[in-house]
Amino acid sequence: MMSKEPAAQLRRAPRRTGALLHIATHPEASNREIAEGIGIADEAQISRLLARMQDLGLIRNHAGAGNHGGANAWQLTAEGRRLLSATKGSLD
Repeated sequence: MMSKEPAAQLRRAPRRTGALLHIATHPEASNREIAEGIGIADEAQISRLLARMQDLGLIRNHAGAGNHGGANAWQLTAEGRRLLSATKGSLD
């Protein structure tokens, strides 16, 4: 999972940090909303980033099971909230 030094981990992953912060302030944001919020223009790039974050247990897709082809609705997991909380103030 994530390293024992959350601030260092996020400093090395600025897009991941931006996505976490965006999702924290915009719960249930879609891929497109997150991409626009953090300045990623490529759809494949944001999809890969969010899939990796989901694999790490930082976010989860809250869109319904019957949402085939519809917009995702991302939320922070407890681990994602913990990571942001642990790094609060140390990312400056």
